[in-house]
Parts: sequence; structure tokens; C-alpha cells
Amino acid sequence: MTSMKLNIGCGTHLLDSYINADFYPRNDKIQKDDIMALSYGDSTFDEVLCNNVLEHIENPKKAITECRRVLKPGGLFHGEVPLYHPYHSKQDYWRFTHQGLGLLLKDFKNVKIERFDGNLAVIGIFMGSQKKLPRRFFEWLDRRHRFGKHSTTKFLFNCIK
Repeated sequence: MTSMKLNIGCGTHLLDSYINADFYPRNDKIQKDDIMALSYGDSTFDEVLCNNVLEHIENPKKAITECRRVLKPGGLFHGEVPLYHPYHSKQDYWRFTHQGLGLLLKDFKNVKIERFDGNLAVIGIFMGSQKKLPRRFFEWLDRRHRFGKHSTTKFLFNCIK
């Protein structure tokens, strides 16, 4: 039996074996859907991926509740959200702390939240988000040496319905 997987808010990042959906589909391989009112029935998906979407949603709690609704019991909800990241869109509303993300995910089981990188990556981001080379260098250096215990550019999350 094939598992059903949803990549909501996919943008241009299409994934094989997922239904790729976005509010602004950029081609015919992407389904139009709204994370605030998903067009699927309850308990449809085994997995919902939500990468770098929640910061663009006016009500991220409602979006998370909607993702939970379409997950089967025991289904996996995962993705990433920013903490330190420059303003980058007309719909750029939120940044998330570890504690804030925990509150948003409190209705899930086995919630795991981890930081993606540390202090040097934050410096790299603010040196110029358009200049990829310095940013990538600082991210690489940070992952290699794990500088800083509390700063991060984004959090990764995994949880179970």
C-alpha cells in the first residue's frame, strides 16, 4: 500500500512521491490548495511536509490544526520554520522560537524540535542574504564546529498525530 504524502506550500521545490501543493502554483505539476482550508478529507495523509511556510501565514496555529486534520492517526508532520532570517516577502509575518513552536505543536505527540545551525550562520545570513557564498560558508563552518548553543537561523520539527 502506497503512503499518501503532502508537500504543502512547496513553491518550486517539488518532491517525488508527494502531492505538491501551493496557494500560488507555478506550474501544472503543483496543485492549488490553501493551508488554511485544505481540500482533503480528514485522516487522508500519512505524512505532511511544511517547509518554510508558516512564517507566511496570518494564523499559523490554524494552519497547523488544518495539517493535523488531514493526517492519519500516527501520521508524521514535519518541516522547518525560521528564527533569524531577513524579511523576504510581502507576506512575511512571523519568526519562531523553540518555545513558541512547541506551543503551536502541543496537540501532537513525540514533538522533536531541533536547531538547524548556530551563531556563525546567523552572522552569515545578516552579512547579506543575497550573497550566497558567505552565507553558505558560515552555515558550513557552524555545522562543522557547532558554535553557539542558542542562536539558530531555523528550527526543524517532527511530530506525530
